[in-house]
Amino acid sequence: MKDWKMKTLVPALVVVLGFALMIAQIRAESEPGAIPLSLIVIGASWLFISRARKRRHRA
Repeated sequence: MKDWKMKTLVPALVVVLGFALMIAQIRAESEPGAIPLSLIVIGASWLFISRARKRRHRA
């Protein structure tokens, strides 16, 4: 049970970190950077894959 919580928590934290970095980047340079955008995409993909595997494992 804890394993699935960690596999959901870590990608969610990566997405939140990406959004925080994007906000800081936009405030500093008036444009989003590539690193925050990639963190958001990677974290969201990771979260989606983890949830799909959890559903498949449960079924």
